[in-house]
Amino acid sequence: MNRRGNILKLAVSASLVAVALMWNPVAQARAGVAKPQELDLHLTESTYVPVKERDPFTKPGWSPVMVTANTGTNTVPVQRVPVIPPNTFRLQGILFDSASPAAIVNNELFMLNKTVTLKTALGPLAVKAVEITRDRVVLAVNGQKIELRLNGDVAPKARKE
Repeated sequence: MNRRGNILKLAVSASLVAVALMWNPVAQARAGVAKPQELDLHLTESTYVPVKERDPFTKPGWSPVMVTANTGTNTVPVQRVPVIPPNTFRLQGILFDSASPAAIVNNELFMLNKTVTLKTALGPLAVKAVEITRDRVVLAVNGQKIELRLNGDVAPKARKE
């Protein structure tokens, strides 16, 4: 018999021994195979302490601050208010006319005091242009006022209404 045949016989017999040991506990005991360790099914409580509290039911980017309504004796939470990042809106142009000024923000036309729904990373937002001048636009979004300037600058801080 040639060498290749011997190697093949050896491989087949090694495979048969491995299968026999795998499925036969008596063969395992005879071969001196160690018994697998028992599984420890005892669970321990986690010691993880989060850096900040998070709500799994809230979109990322929304603040934990609640808008509240005062009912006289106690304050009732109404809704969560998103934190609007300054780069959410881009002023692309102003069509100034003293009678009916308009502005183009994020490829949408804004008329004064008309609400437009914009698709953003935070989801759809209802945005209203409350002031349009020759070089700036003030938008009202979820109780915040955001000022955009024609040269591309955003006002340093969004101010609350």
